[in-house]
Amino acid sequence: MAISLMILALFLCLLFIIAAGFSLWILGYIAVALFFCWFYTAPPLRLVYRGLGELPHLLGGIMFAGWGYIILVGSLDISLLVFALPLGILGLTVILNFEIPDREADMHGGKKNIVVGKGRPFTFTVILLLYVITSLYYLALAMSGWLSNKINFWIVTLISVLPLVFAIHAALQHPSDQTVSTSFTIRTAVSLFVSLIVFTMYLVIVAT
Repeated sequence: MAISLMILALFLCLLFIIAAGFSLWILGYIAVALFFCWFYTAPPLRLVYRGLGELPHLLGGIMFAGWGYIILVGSLDISLLVFALPLGILGLTVILNFEIPDREADMHGGKKNIVVGKGRPFTFTVILLLYVITSLYYLALAMSGWLSNKINFWIVTLISVLPLVFAIHAALQHPSDQTVSTSFTIRTAVSLFVSLIVFTMYLVIVAT
């Protein structure tokens, strides 16, 4: 069933590419995304069981933005990577947040990830560092004036601080208990989703 749906997805993408007059290489872009979706758990790669399960989420954050960019522009260039890199970092924080409550189950199931290998307190610290990097990245874009005629990255930097605040609180508590860690995870994840919604609304406003 899953394979059939993936084939259907590729077929529908092909129809869209032909109808939009895009280059056929874009189909390969979609195929790469489906590749990571499938081999996240499927053999022979089974990425999540080899300590590589976070990689697809990092790439996914970038590639989702890339697909929208392709639809609007019809091609890929360095501007996409500059814009989407922090989204990939945020995608990595999402999977780390989701892995924290499941540490015991993942250990029992043989999965290898940061939470299983290093524990919950260490993972909360990693999440904090990723949020710091994201905010500093947006701050650097604001200071550089990149796309300043279209996007005010000072505002984007301010928006990115919301999940950072919750991540600081969680990291300082060093939670290791499953129940306590889950509560911190929920708060941090919700704060990220709220900030992304606000970020998206801001982009819609400046685009109109």
